[in-house]
Amino acid sequence: MLAATHARESFPCLPDELSPRTLAEALAIQDEIVRRGGETPTAWKVATLPEGVAWGAILPGRIFTSGSAARIGDEPVGIEAELAFRFRRNVARSEYPLGRDALCEAIDAFLAMELVTSRFNSYQSAPPLHRVADFMSNGGLVLGPQWKAWRSADLSSVEVTLSIEGIPKTSSQAGHPSGDPLLPLLAYVNDRLPGQDISEGTLVITGSLTGLTWTRVPATAEAHFHGLGTVGVTLRAF
Repeated sequence: MLAATHARESFPCLPDELSPRTLAEALAIQDEIVRRGGETPTAWKVATLPEGVAWGAILPGRIFTSGSAARIGDEPVGIEAELAFRFRRNVARSEYPLGRDALCEAIDAFLAMELVTSRFNSYQSAPPLHRVADFMSNGGLVLGPQWKAWRSADLSSVEVTLSIEGIPKTSSQAGHPSGDPLLPLLAYVNDRLPGQDISEGTLVITGSLTGLTWTRVPATAEAHFHGLGTVGVTLRAF
């Protein structure tokens, strides 16, 4: 899996003797891939699963600025419009448990898109815990403009239109699976804080506002956040 992560190649699911059977095992596999790969993640995708809080490392080479070109391979890529939250200060272990108000004061919000890829031959057929071990199928993060007035907004009713090659594919309002995009972030922070600080500058995305839309490469993708701004990327093969 380590070689496939850096070469952007795919392979069948993990053999039975290496398959994670718990969320903790899946996260341990992911942590070991990160350790052996030598890159220190500064961004994460998070989700709350029935088994607990899950996260996927977003490697530094997979963070793109809106309007740029992302070389991501020639396999289909999933696109999700999301909000990204960046910590404006360190959050120390002594602040555990962190409340929602304190979390809001510690972060800034940005418009973003996630690029979803899989190191497995088939994203759809890969078992959920295999996807967790595979960085939760993250292929990249496209970071757009800062949303400065987000604290006074209703985060459950952000309206977004996602377009591929200029053609609208999905439009959503209040589409986040948790209702509030901050809930997975708060769960993640309080899951990690007992063992480590959260560093200033850490970026976190918390789930799609538009669902998952697949596209072939090359392609252009654009997420228009109504009244707020636009995030766009050009997807290219190697």
